[in-house]
Amino acid sequence: MRRFVIGALSVASSLAFLAATVTPETAAPATAAPATAAPETAAPAIATREAAAVSPHSDPRGATVTTPLFADCSRVSVSGREYARRHGIDVCGASTTPPDAALRTEAVGGEECGALTLTATSWGGGVVALAWQTSSLTGPIARVDLALSVSGTAGATVHRFAGQTGATPAREGMVGYVGQGLAVFSMSGTVETATGICSLSSAPARIGVR
Repeated sequence: MRRFVIGALSVASSLAFLAATVTPETAAPATAAPATAAPETAAPAIATREAAAVSPHSDPRGATVTTPLFADCSRVSVSGREYARRHGIDVCGASTTPPDAALRTEAVGGEECGALTLTATSWGGGVVALAWQTSSLTGPIARVDLALSVSGTAGATVHRFAGQTGATPAREGMVGYVGQGLAVFSMSGTVETATGICSLSSAPARIGVR
């Protein structure tokens, strides 16, 4: 964190120095105005270029998106149906459908079983902090298999988060270099709960990385 603040102060100091070198007090006498006109008119352009190099992208420096998780009703196990009956979880009709009858599968894409929230924040110097958290409507989260896609001016990468979680909601995060400018982040994958397997494909989070 400290090195980013120092960097910002250095740029500000440079701009101040440029401004000081073209102040009216250092201008040549009026008789020599034609010879000094070029440096005076060029100074704002120099300052503008310096400011553009350190100004944030037009997108916000932080963003949060929340995406529903959807249960595939055809993949709810026998133990999942029993858990849903015991706890009154009605996803796919599991709490009321007799054990020997098929669960409802009318909903295209499945039925909502939780949500995932993805947060991206610019830390400066091309570095971002990313954090995700999943919540469940169908019992404790047993494991996750998620892929975080990162696309910035430094390139595109995919980071995987997989394994047992031991906590509900499940959460994790990372800090990485993506380059300055526009960066886009999204998540996809599955979350396994006590009732069944939920899937997601999140909307992208867009930020301007300084």
